[in-house]
Amino acid sequence: MIGALEVKHGARITGAGHFAAPLIASTRQQRMAAMAEYRQIRQQLASAYLHAIQIDSNHRLNPGQIYDFHRQVFDAHGLSMRVFGGSTVTGTRAEAVMSAIFWCPGCIAQ
Repeated sequence: MIGALEVKHGARITGAGHFAAPLIASTRQQRMAAMAEYRQIRQQLASAYLHAIQIDSNHRLNPGQIYDFHRQVFDAHGLSMRVFGGSTVTGTRAEAVMSAIFWCPGCIAQ
């Protein structure tokens, strides 16, 4: 599903990335579980970003590197890579690299 994160708890998180996350869920418990997982995903992405920056000799990432750490976190949560803003059509690394001019104009070339 594009534009929504399907989470394990029977709820969907919809919204514009980290800017908004209104929930559609049938119970308060589902909403709380979904928000907890959403926070966990955000924390894991931040940690993965810091790690990627630290191990890169230039301390700047290219679109493929950004896709790769998103993939690790998303896979751990059972999320499609079509949720990643750089690969909403096919979910592939190639799409993320080719479309980087739109979602990461400051990225270094691959």
